Formats: sequence, C-alpha cells, structure tokens
Amino acid sequence: MTTTHTGIEQHDSAPLFETTDALVWWWRIPTGRYCERDRGLLDSAELNRVQQMKSTQAQVEFITCRAAVRKALSGVFHVPATDISIGRNPCPGCGSAEHGPPALRHPATPWSISLAHTSGLGVLALSPFQVGIDVERIRELDVEQLDAPVLTPAERRAVRAMPEGPSRATAFLRCWTRKEAVLKAVGIGITTDLTALETRSWAPGPAHITLSALGSPTTWRVADVLAPAGWTAALALPRGAERPPSVRRL
Repeated sequence: MTTTHTGIEQHDSAPLFETTDALVWWWRIPTGRYCERDRGLLDSAELNRVQQMKSTQAQVEFITCRAAVRKALSGVFHVPATDISIGRNPCPGCGSAEHGPPALRHPATPWSISLAHTSGLGVLALSPFQVGIDVERIRELDVEQLDAPVLTPAERRAVRAMPEGPSRATAFLRCWTRKEAVLKAVGIGITTDLTALETRSWAPGPAHITLSALGSPTTWRVADVLAPAGWTAALALPRGAERPPSVRRL
C-alpha cells in the first residue's frame, strides 16, 4: 500500500490478486423492506434517486445493493463504508457519463468493478482487469418467444434440446448472462447484436467470446460463477486472465 501526494491510499494489487484474477461477492436482497443501516450508507445523490423510485421493491434492491458494494469494498480498502464513492466512467461508445460502466471514485484505484442484481440476489466483481458480471434468477420463461433475437443458431439448438421448464430456462439464462457479462466488461451494455456473440454455454468450462465493437474485435474469457441454487451468474475478463475468481458471500 502506498500513499499519493493527495493523501489517498492506493493498494498494490499483487497480494490481493496473487491467486485470482477477480474477487466476486454475492448477497441476498430482501423482499419488501430495506435495512435502515444500509440506507445510512448511501450518499445524498443516491438517496435522491431512491426518493424518485415509485416501487418499494426497487428502493429495497437499490439500497441493499449500493450498501453491499460499500461494505465489500470497505473490507478491501480498509476505509469506512461511507467513504466509498461510486460513480461512472464515460461510455466507450458515446462518451456519456450517464450510462457508462460503474467506477470507484474514492478511494482512488486503477481496479475495475462490475455489479448486477436480479430478484433476490446481487453480485459485485472487482478486478485489476476490465470486468463484467451478470446474474439472473432462474424462472419460468417462454424461451421460444425470446431466443430469436438473443441466441446464435448453435445456442438455440442446444437450448431447445433441453427439456421444457426449468432446464430450458436455465440454459437460456446461462447464454444471456454470459453475453451480458461480456458487454458490461466492454462497457457498452446491450447495444449490439446479441446473436453475434457465441457463448458455447453447452460445453463445460469457460468460453472465449470475440466481440466486434467500438471499431476493433476483442476476445473475452467468460465463465459461470458459483451462485446459490435458483440463480445463474457469469463473469467476463479479458482473454489471458485465466485464473478462476474468488467467490465470497457478503
């Protein structure tokens, strides 16, 4: 750990990432009511955003997830959770800071973060590389109505080969989370043709996905992340970052 001329501590990535290329946390999101202690960790801009939400459950999810991110990163950076500041980097596609990828504003760090949540569960990834993470609750889906704009022909054959019901929905959502994780690692979100991304989710182990966006192709290593039963999650890192993530429950 070193201290810059601004007095902000910057942490050496070697000890933290000497055995893994990413840290991943997951946490439960309650239904219907948030914790007041969690609400107290949010900054004024986030609290204003909460006030504008019409859905109580949306407020619960936002408060719980922002508080969880602060608590996880507080342990990494050894600062109070209220000192963690979360912002956004400019969108690589259009330059807007309104919908760019999330970023740590304080403490100052070169590390990247990615976060996602779905019904009942939130996830956070921290890495010295560009990183993307996504999670989905496994639920009943009309896959045949959803797969055309999402899946490649090979993915569609693999998904439709699964029995109808939870198995087919899980197969579809594995493809979805892998694609979303890659797009979040790039920093552009779902602004490209999803059928151009081949996830090879039917094969065991990680897959390498090449994305042609922002003028040049990039290749990403994407793999499933250990998540509680009832959810599926995926993590994307640049090709060459081959070590599995360290997954922790918050």
